[in-house]
Amino acid sequence: MKKKIIYIFSMIMAFCFCIFSAEEISAQSSSYSSSWEPTPWYLGIKGGVPFGVSTFSSFGKDKLRLGWSGGVYGGYNINLISSIEAFYSTGKISGMSVQDDFGYYLSDDGEFSYTEDTGYSSYNDIYSSATMQRYGLQWNIDIVQLFYLDNEINFKIVLSPSISAVSTKATIKEIEDKNIVFKGENNINTAVGSDLSMGYNLGKHLNAQVYSSFSWVFGDRIDGMPEHLYDDNFILEFGIKCAWTFGKRIKKPIVNSVPDDYKESSIKYNTDRIKKTEPPVFKTNISEKNTKK
Repeated sequence: MKKKIIYIFSMIMAFCFCIFSAEEISAQSSSYSSSWEPTPWYLGIKGGVPFGVSTFSSFGKDKLRLGWSGGVYGGYNINLISSIEAFYSTGKISGMSVQDDFGYYLSDDGEFSYTEDTGYSSYNDIYSSATMQRYGLQWNIDIVQLFYLDNEINFKIVLSPSISAVSTKATIKEIEDKNIVFKGENNINTAVGSDLSMGYNLGKHLNAQVYSSFSWVFGDRIDGMPEHLYDDNFILEFGIKCAWTFGKRIKKPIVNSVPDDYKESSIKYNTDRIKKTEPPVFKTNISEKNTKK
């Protein structure tokens, strides 16, 4: 578990390094980048298919259990490379055991046991269904603009480190007759992760993206099951985003460039100065006698 936490925070530090590198490159390249900034604000909607992996998994032994999610997001384009974004989504995930856990049992009050007793259900006969809500922030880095800095490029590849609060409430049910075994509490935990998306500008204001995301959830199990043996507790999601940009585009001042009227006046001034300059006259002290000789 500690190794996974260290790995996740190492990835976050790497993402932050990419952010600062992007800002540095943007500052150094302002003299040859596009003279127009993108429209600053945007709003969008998104929908996807999440998968939960915890004590129970969406990739269960019986079948693949598809979840659903939908939400809204909005952000601000700082420059061509980066933007900051807030998002909210709601949805549902479900899962069950990934192998034959013959020796594990769950009581009707959510307690784990190695022995079967009255009111206990085998892990092989139950599954988890959990509602989910997420509130988060992410920093978007456009990899394409990082290297080209050209506002005329419509294609984008975006890497987005994120942090969010994840609220889950799980219900454990029997597989055969759907009877409720146990209802979990509403748990709110912190999650960190990253999105990777590919998008295309369909017009001046419309953008569409396909995305995949990974979020590691710290704290309570997202499936509502007792924690034992399995350390995994994360959410994978794949989906589509569509955003509308708005706001006035701002023309950037061109750095390290001399105006045309200044160039013309400078050339004219130097030309007139050359014309007015007369060649120097040199006087010699050689006497006429020496010249006759």
